[in-house]
Amino acid sequence: HKEAYEKAGILHRDLSFNNIVLIGEENNERGILIDWDLSRSLVSLDTEKARVRGRTGTWQFISHALLRNPTKKHTIQDDLESSFWILLWACLHHVPSNLKTDELLDIMDRVFD
Repeated sequence: HKEAYEKAGILHRDLSFNNIVLIGEENNERGILIDWDLSRSLVSLDTEKARVRGRTGTWQFISHALLRNPTKKHTIQDDLESSFWILLWACLHHVPSNLKTDELLDIMDRVFD
């Protein structure tokens, strides 16, 4: 994401857990972003109007600012917040904890649904 943003001036706009693929050997993996079909160049984002009839992307990972304001233009801050939600989702799903299954499911429902 950083390289696409800084070197090519492209914003992904659809960051989600399922749009990250891990490649490489165990303990030496790196993430690759896929599904760039909703991405836009920074130049086109400056000139296009925000969509009023809904947002693109996986809503569980969309920034709160975009969810609250349908006319807000998508920015790097929105993609960064999506990264936070992805990390939280992955930790809740994959990091061992002392939570009971129903407690974990309750947290997941309250945060992501």
